[in-house]
Formats: sequence, C-alpha cells, structure tokens
Amino acid sequence: MAFYNWRKSKPVPEHLNICVITRKIPTIGFLIPIVKGLLQQGHRVGLIAQTESDINQWLLPEGLKIQAIKTTGLHRREVQERVLSAFRALHREDPFDVVHSMDSAGQLIGSLKKELGVSMVYDIDATHLNHLYSIVGLSQDTLRSFFKTSFLLGTRFLYNFIRYDRKLLNTADALFVHSANQRVAMERYFLYPDRRIFSIPYGLQIEDLSKREKSGELLSKLKLPTGSQIVVTSTDMMEFAELKNLIRAFEHVAVKKNNARMIIIGNGPLFKQVEFEVLNRALGKRVVFAGEVPAHQLTDYVCLADVFVNLSSRTSVAEQSLIEAMAQEKVVIASEVSAVSSVITHRSDGFLIRPADYESLAELMFDVFNGQIDSEKMGKKARETVLSLFDSQKMVRQTLSGYKLALRR
Repeated sequence: MAFYNWRKSKPVPEHLNICVITRKIPTIGFLIPIVKGLLQQGHRVGLIAQTESDINQWLLPEGLKIQAIKTTGLHRREVQERVLSAFRALHREDPFDVVHSMDSAGQLIGSLKKELGVSMVYDIDATHLNHLYSIVGLSQDTLRSFFKTSFLLGTRFLYNFIRYDRKLLNTADALFVHSANQRVAMERYFLYPDRRIFSIPYGLQIEDLSKREKSGELLSKLKLPTGSQIVVTSTDMMEFAELKNLIRAFEHVAVKKNNARMIIIGNGPLFKQVEFEVLNRALGKRVVFAGEVPAHQLTDYVCLADVFVNLSSRTSVAEQSLIEAMAQEKVVIASEVSAVSSVITHRSDGFLIRPADYESLAELMFDVFNGQIDSEKMGKKARETVLSLFDSQKMVRQTLSGYKLALRR
C-alpha cells in the first residue's frame, strides 16, 4: 500500500484551471450551474466535447474555452487518443490542474497524469455501474427472472470490471457520484476508497426555473389538439427495453383515452427500433417524436406534460430533465433503481416503479388523466423538493472539494 506525505504535497492553487471532458454537451445538468459557478469564482474552465452538433446552439457560460472533436464511429481507444491529442493542444497553451472526465474518454489522460502534471477526476458515468442498474430495473418478480437477472449481473459485472472499470479507477484521484446507492456500490463492489468519493446531485440552475405555462404555439407546432392529455419522456435511445415498456403502457392508456398523446424528446442509435415499435402498435398518430431539443426550448416541452416519465436506470441528461419536470410541478414517474430515486419520495412528490412493470405504469398514467391523483398537490411538493435539494452554490463547493482532494493526492 502506498503512503503519501501530505506535508510535502504540492500546494493547491487558489484558482484552478479545470478541463472537463464530456461525450456531448447536455442541455442541463453539470455544465450550466457548476461550470458557471466555477467561472464566477475566478477559476478557469476548458471543455473538450465529443460532438458533431453546432456548439453555438447551446447556452454555455461566458468565458468557457471549448474544443469540439468528432468521435462518431470510433472505437473506445480511438476516442481516448483523439481526446488526448485535443487535451495536449489546450494543455500546452494554458496548463490544467485538474481533468474531470464525465465518461471514459479521459482514461488515457489519466494513465499519463504524472507525465502531464494533472489530477484526474471521473464522473460515475465513466464506469459501467449504471449498466448493472439497467439489468436490475428490467427484472420481473418471478423465480426465473431472479436467476436470469443474477446470472446477467454477475457475468456483466466481472466482464466490465476486469476489462474496463478496474483499469479506469486505478487512474482516478477522485470519483463523483449522484446518489447514496452509487456511493455504496463503488465502495463495496468496485473496491474504490470511500474517502475519495464525492456525492454531488448534479441538478439545475434553479434561479432560472420560474414556473411556466403550457405553450399553445408549441402545441400547434407539434400538431397536438387542444385538450390533449400528454405524457412526455426524454431519452438518449440507448436502451430499448425501457422505452418499449413505456410505449406498451401508453398503448393501454390510449385505448381508453382518445385524447391521450405522448411526446418523445431525444434521439439516439435505437431511433428506428423505437419508431417501429410505435408504428407496430398503431400509435403513429398518438406519439410525437420531437428529436433533439435545444436547451432554451426544453422547459417548454416539459411544460406540456400532464405526466413526465423516465424509466432509465442510468445517469443521463434524460434524468436531469426529469428533475426539471419536478421543478415545473409535474407528476413524475421514475425507475426505483435509478440515481434519481434518492430524490423522489414514492407517492409524495412522484412515483417510483420497476421499469419492467408496464401494467403499474399504465395504471398510474390513467389515474393522473382521470383525476384520481391530486396532480397539483404532488407537483407543488415535487418543486419544493427540487428547490431544497439542488443548490448551485453548494454543488460548486462540493465539486471544488473533490478537485482539491485530487490535487493533494
């Protein structure tokens, strides 16, 4: 075991130069409230984004240095090499103190951190933990499903841990998680030291989340009739089973409610498969595919919802939009094994269900549409929860604590 002499460690600079690496620029979440807070405190922040979209469409904080690179179609190692090349170019101009990789793309930088003179911080999404949560979330209450789920969990965990996660975590000076369950899992099963794990509920810039009304103009644009009862979901279309169960549940509701409609926000590799599922269930006229929605328009889409559903068990931009729906006083339904389950109290400020339980999901949506659930009361409670938990300044302080611990290492 290595021992460190803390007295001889390099002093932490008063103002840090931080490099954030992300797969794509999210509409909401970490970048907006925390990066903006870091910049306001005098820290410098550079961003390496693996995206082909137009950077200028995003409402990014002023003073943020941005380097966009194309990584579509590249293998994991090729992505890491391209990110390292972009990092070296920025690092030569203005040396970084800390690298914060939101996914595994920064691993090659982490393996060279001593040579580069930087400390390495990862987000939980850099590991495969959330893939395991997806398996748990799609299990059913049968003996056969129990054994199948146990086998899949064991084999998938061993494969990913030995091939990927162990090597990545060996390069980490600190790790950011978003829930107590993730923290326990990383310490207990991934054997990562608890003292180097920081719980930061990446949330929203609450100051800008004033209560909004439904946009009649947007309803017309989406060709939704006035008086529609609307289910909204946001997805990266990376996991088909989650969306299949939602579509299946909505079909049960649509049979009984002629004015029921669903809006699917987002795009991804499984779009054609999801579209086929909708058409196969004769829901083509009831479901609207909104595609990728710019940051400044997302809240308007969320506000159309009578109920907002996200069954993802993975930490993602979609999960962040669920929190925004809570801030807009919407009834929300989420996965009981997702990170956001630590935010929602079942039947108080939202509902938590198992993603495979499409019958319960259909029943909940039907109850909301029929007025059997006090949507106004639950929505107000949801907003209170978000406002009390997601404090931008607190998240900036927690983030800086993680960066400074990483630097002391």
